[in-house]
Amino acid sequence: MKNTIQSKIISRIKKLSSLDILGVFAIFFVTVSVYFFLGRRTEYLDITIRLFNHDAPEYVLDSNQPKHWYIEHIVPGKVQKSGLGEKLVEIIDVYSYPNGYVYNDVYVTLRLKTAQNKITKQYIYEGSPLLIHDVRSFRIADVILHGEIIDIDREKVELQKLKVIFELIPKNSNFSNNSQAIFKGIENNLADLIEKDLTINDSKGTTLVKVVKVDKKMGEVILANQNGLQKIPNPDMTQVFLETEIAAEKINNFYFYRKEESLIVDQSIYLTFDMFTVVGKIIKIEEQF
Repeated sequence: MKNTIQSKIISRIKKLSSLDILGVFAIFFVTVSVYFFLGRRTEYLDITIRLFNHDAPEYVLDSNQPKHWYIEHIVPGKVQKSGLGEKLVEIIDVYSYPNGYVYNDVYVTLRLKTAQNKITKQYIYEGSPLLIHDVRSFRIADVILHGEIIDIDREKVELQKLKVIFELIPKNSNFSNNSQAIFKGIENNLADLIEKDLTINDSKGTTLVKVVKVDKKMGEVILANQNGLQKIPNPDMTQVFLETEIAAEKINNFYFYRKEESLIVDQSIYLTFDMFTVVGKIIKIEEQF
C-alpha cells in the first residue's frame, strides 16, 4: 500500500511541466519570504559594552583595558551609516573612571539598528544574536569598538548614597615573607595624603566617593609567639580609618561601586584618587535615605 502511494506521487511529479515546477518553487519562495519578513521587525536597540583594548575574549586588570589615547577617539555622536545614509550604529554615551594609570575602565552605550524575531524575541545584528556576556566588535566612523556586552536595553540604574567606613590596608599581603608578623597601617608618606573632603569622580563629574572623616593613629606590628599575640608600635606606618559617602548602584538588593565592585563588609576595594591609590577594607555600611 505504501509503495503504491509513493509510486502515484512520483508519477504525478513526473507529469508536471517546467512551468508547474517553477510555480511550486515560486509559492515556496513567497511563503518563506512572508514568514521571514512578518516574523521579524526592525528597530533601534541600546546596548552597553565594557570596552577592551584589543581583540581578546577576556578582561584583565592592566592588560586588556583601553588606553587613554584610544578613549579620546570614542565620543558620543559618532555614527556608522549604510550606503543609503541610514544609521546603523551610533555612540550614545561614554562612561569612564579617569585615573593616572595607562589603562581605564570604560563603558560605551551604542544604539544599533537591529532585527527582532517576533517569535523568539531575539535581537539580531549583522546576522548574529545580541547576547549578554558576548564579545563583539563594532566599526564606527574611524574607530573599532571591541568589548563585552553587559546590558541590553536596560533602564539606567540610579545611584544611591551609602555611608561606608574603611580601614586602609597595605596593597601587598599583610604578611611579610614567611614570618608571622601582621602589619597594621599603610606607609606614612601615603597616609599623609589622606585628608577630609578628598573625592573620586567619574568622567561626567559625578562624585563617586567623598571622604567625610579621617582618623589616624600610629601603625602596629602584631607578632605571634608562644604567649599569644604581641602588639608593637610601628612608627614607619600609620593606621588610617575613613568615613566616606559612596554613590553606588543597587542591583538585585546588592550595592556595587564603579558598576562591578561589590560593597560587602570585609571586602577590600581600590580607591583611586587623582594622584594616588589606596586599598580600603570595608568595616561598616549604612544606607542613607
